[in-house]
Amino acid sequence: MPLSRSNKRSLLRYASRLADQLSAIRPTSIERLLPNILAGVARRIGVAHAHLYLVSGRDTSRQMVRMIAEWSVPPHEYEIKNKVQFEPLALFAGASHYVALQKGVTLFSSLGNDEFACSRTVSSLLREVDCNGYEMVPIMIHQNLRAIFAFAHDEGPEHLEGQTRALIQLIGRLVISCWLIARREQRRQKGQKQWKKVADGACDFALRLDSALTIQQVIAFRENRPPDLQGLRLRDIVTPSSVALLMEEMREAMESGDPRLTEFRAVSSNGQTSSYAVRIEPDSTCSGGDVLLYLTCNDRERSHKEEVQNLQSQLERAARLSMLGNIATEFAHQLAQPLQAVSNHMFTMRSRVQRGEYDADKQLLSISRIEDCLEHARKIISDVREFLKKGEIVRQKMCLRELMEKTMLLVQSQAEQKGVALKSDDVSSKTEPLYVYADPGQVTHVLTNLMINAIEAMAEAKSPSPLLKLKSGTTGSRVHAIVDVIDNGPGIPEDRLDAVFERFFSTKSEGFGIGLAMCRDIVERQGGSISVRNNAERGCTFTFTIPLYLQSEEDSSDDQTRR
Repeated sequence: MPLSRSNKRSLLRYASRLADQLSAIRPTSIERLLPNILAGVARRIGVAHAHLYLVSGRDTSRQMVRMIAEWSVPPHEYEIKNKVQFEPLALFAGASHYVALQKGVTLFSSLGNDEFACSRTVSSLLREVDCNGYEMVPIMIHQNLRAIFAFAHDEGPEHLEGQTRALIQLIGRLVISCWLIARREQRRQKGQKQWKKVADGACDFALRLDSALTIQQVIAFRENRPPDLQGLRLRDIVTPSSVALLMEEMREAMESGDPRLTEFRAVSSNGQTSSYAVRIEPDSTCSGGDVLLYLTCNDRERSHKEEVQNLQSQLERAARLSMLGNIATEFAHQLAQPLQAVSNHMFTMRSRVQRGEYDADKQLLSISRIEDCLEHARKIISDVREFLKKGEIVRQKMCLRELMEKTMLLVQSQAEQKGVALKSDDVSSKTEPLYVYADPGQVTHVLTNLMINAIEAMAEAKSPSPLLKLKSGTTGSRVHAIVDVIDNGPGIPEDRLDAVFERFFSTKSEGFGIGLAMCRDIVERQGGSISVRNNAERGCTFTFTIPLYLQSEEDSSDDQTRR
């Protein structure tokens, strides 16, 4: 059965959040996250089992496969007994199918003797997880097969269509690129700890210089064929802009006898420049002021990081394009109502003029209603622009009590017009003030939006004695502040509670339905969460959390980080 539209949208949102998460994660944490990432993808595409395989070997005829992560849906969580470990790709995928994987083509195989028949390895795995089909999505990096996302399910080959497979491949490329960077970083850190003993684990090659800074020897480490630089002066290969800093670092290393770390750009024989990280060490084994430079090329690492950044941009663009498709339909539908009303009022005014009726009051009333319709259309356009514009978030320390009081003042006049009473139950007013770490403008926007939604819902439903109450507190772990927006309005149908933050949902007769989606985006980007529940008697409660301000953040450079 094909994947539903709601699942596709959920996968897009997950991809965007994952891109943000991986951009800030420590390299050593990526491997622990692999099962969670598999779970995040598998749940959104509706499959019970997900596996991640690493493909090694540049020679396509000798590529090997091994499983590095797995996930199964609860309560059937268990580990695969016969994990694939360093098995030839041809045996794993099947002799007739593995070439397709190497070309980046998704492969579906199943138990049986039809065209989708799988290999013995996959047959054994499918019987172990009690599934009939195995979908293998190849992950290509630099046009080489580096990994495989695999999903065991019983939905058939039509379950994942082309767009979903492409998004899974994009997620896979991002994850595997980050994982490869993490592995290289781990190797480099290990090499730095044992630099002198295992220098081949930390640098490409080394240069031995004499006191006149002439290259006496080129020593190969990780790079088997280092450039032929023997006999050249150091100034001959270093770009002019790098010379002064490099010479200063070398002078300090020679005077102190301690190693120094720096960077410089070097010019190759073909005129191209490359960036190198360099460790400068006085050579204690030789006399005469010799020095050793251990060089590691930065260009490959930078190329991988740029690729990861590009993948993140592609994921964000894919998510935003999908959202635009949804907005286009809803946008046309919502604008049709005020524009049709304008047309009706214009027709009425024209008919009166043609009949010779010149009642000024009626004409002015029609003009006033036209202006109201145009204002409604303007607000629709404004809301869409705000929703599509992912504004900057500048987090800072702020008092939650003051923010709640300010917001209540902003909506007070509208509440009075609708006959809604406002009440605040701020626990911090009874004790010490709560301070949160968030963007004041964005949080005010969230709180204002929730309060106005509640006021309008109660007014439209003509709720008796309408009351809107704000309540604040903290979580049990005192990591987040909690804000409740409680009303005694009509509430939300139980079957729609899970949909209020989804695609253009609105309980108001004239609602455009993007306000709550904007609120969710703002809260989640600041490290919080948002939810809704119906009250026991009447109305509903929207709850969102914001990180509390911690003293440790005062010294953190993240105070001014903008995301």
